[in-house]
Amino acid sequence: MKLFKKDEKEKMLAKIQLKKCFFLKNFVIGLVVMVIVFFIGMLNYDGSMEMCYRMFGINRHFYAFIYVLMFGVWKILLIQFALVPFLSALFMEKHLQKTD
Repeated sequence: MKLFKKDEKEKMLAKIQLKKCFFLKNFVIGLVVMVIVFFIGMLNYDGSMEMCYRMFGINRHFYAFIYVLMFGVWKILLIQFALVPFLSALFMEKHLQKTD
């Protein structure tokens, strides 16, 4: 059973490949930025913690919790909105290539 005409299939494959490339680049750029910000944050961790303690009275343990929570949420959002769409496009491309 043929689902698509050849030209329709080629158009769909081109669109999927474009989306796949976009989401892969999006994920890689987001991951690189997250790692760079993490290392910069770790270099400034003690100074930032002391500043927040002096200015806002934030407990040191609470600051550590906020720091870990921020990067955890960033990682989840990066995976959810960049890696998952890339994997979906990859599987759609493979499925479309299998069909006649």
